[in-house]
Amino acid sequence: MKIKLFILLFITTIASCVTARGYYMTDKTVEQYGTRIYKVSYDNIWNEIKGTLITSGYEIAYENREKGIINTKQKVILLSANKGGQATVYSRQYLVSVIKISNEEIKVKLTPKLFKGNNDITKQEIWVIEGKDGEIELWNKFFEDLSGLL
Repeated sequence: MKIKLFILLFITTIASCVTARGYYMTDKTVEQYGTRIYKVSYDNIWNEIKGTLITSGYEIAYENREKGIINTKQKVILLSANKGGQATVYSRQYLVSVIKISNEEIKVKLTPKLFKGNNDITKQEIWVIEGKDGEIELWNKFFEDLSGLL
């Protein structure tokens, strides 16, 4: 009986570690889910991208229309306090690339970044890609909102 209980406890512990683990944000993932091509003019989509970011609660930190870059300021997404009362701020920002493929075809690439305090943790294995609150849902929401403005 004790062995069965130990095995059950061990399997439960391993399963919870596996499901709690995040994923890496890869260029392939961003290209597959965080990129859309629109059949609109560059002028039309540029302002609508900015408007969609602002409506989503992001402030524009930098933009260069000629290079096709919009970078948002960091937006706080979580405050976490440890037992000592020290708070850790988690925030995210977006780097948007707007690439002119032709006069009427524009590629929009939305690359997310995550921060823990002042540290960029984007390259760490912390991302939730699928599911209700995953990155795919966030990308879909952004592109749905953008499409509604075009």
